[in-house]
Amino acid sequence: MFYYIFLFLGISLIILDVPILISILKNKETAVDIKRQYKVVGMVFLIGIASIGCAFLAKADNTNPVKEDLLNYINIELPKVVEAESITVIAWSMVSGDNYTDDYTMYETLTETIIPAYREFLNELEAITIRLQTKEVRALNEKYIEAATTQNNAFILLKSLLETQDGSRMADVNERLDKSRRLVREWQVEIQDLCKKNGVQFNPQW
Repeated sequence: MFYYIFLFLGISLIILDVPILISILKNKETAVDIKRQYKVVGMVFLIGIASIGCAFLAKADNTNPVKEDLLNYINIELPKVVEAESITVIAWSMVSGDNYTDDYTMYETLTETIIPAYREFLNELEAITIRLQTKEVRALNEKYIEAATTQNNAFILLKSLLETQDGSRMADVNERLDKSRRLVREWQVEIQDLCKKNGVQFNPQW
């Protein structure tokens, strides 16, 4: 919108300048009058050029593909996957850490809630990549997918260890969970950096 306003204003001023200049050339004025009129013509012309410049700056800002893709990613795409991820986070917090009670409860929660919900979350996250338009935002989502895949593999491995009551690979589970958290932190830093670079305020409501 601002592009067309500035462009119209700039072109109109320059067009208006032409008959004024012709009038000056035709009329016999004193040197002082001519100088004064040339100043007016020059000012109108410069304002016209400045307006056209502002028009192209406005258009450049409105057609930043990374900014548009990033806004779509933050405001449209990511909210679609929040529910499935939240189910997993809440369920996992209820059976791990200080809330751990026994292996059976953890196994049942992994089998019935955590793994199915997280698989849905991961599928939806992977589908987002197809809809993204720029390599910069796709790279962001791929980092998120890597983090989610690592955590999903940790859940699946833990379920297998609980089935066999094999505690020898618990270090592998913890390592994958730690790696997933590290990748999420990296994703958060990278999305904030990309937002700052493209003039997008990162203040998600999800």
